Amino acid sequence: MKLYVYLLGFIAYALSVYSCKNENDELSETSLANISGIEVYWVRNTHSELQNIYSLAFTGANIGWFNVTTREIKLKNIKLDPNRFPVNSKLEFRIKDCPLFITSSFVTNINSQVFLDLVLFYDIIEDKYYLDDCYPNTKAIKNTAEVQQRIFERTTHWEVFINTLKAEKKLRQ
Repeated sequence: MKLYVYLLGFIAYALSVYSCKNENDELSETSLANISGIEVYWVRNTHSELQNIYSLAFTGANIGWFNVTTREIKLKNIKLDPNRFPVNSKLEFRIKDCPLFITSSFVTNINSQVFLDLVLFYDIIEDKYYLDDCYPNTKAIKNTAEVQQRIFERTTHWEVFINTLKAEKKLRQ
């Protein structure tokens, strides 16, 4: 009986290791050299508030360019499929393991919620991604005290992100 329990445990462990390996296969096959050290992770909440699960979504090598004016971020060699990555997932932007900022959500055109913090917005009609300060990105929402406070709190890390992309010649205006 013990052998049966150990065998089942081993099979469960082997399957979990195999499934974790395959979770990021799309990224590892398409990744290029990540010179900047920019890494963006999906943050999945667990039942414990003290522990989250992080999985690599894309790196600086997958950023073709970023438009400072429109906040469009052009990704290359990867597509963040809302069907694969759940809408309302958070993304943490890091440079060389140093957290910069975290989005409150990954949203699309069909999302009907209001978010008063940074979001990664995917326009499913135009097939474009944007880092917006709120969703929907309207003047009425963007000018609220809460959104303005969060923009202010993010300023230093936002500048590090922009300067890193500028050094790599990945900025558009």
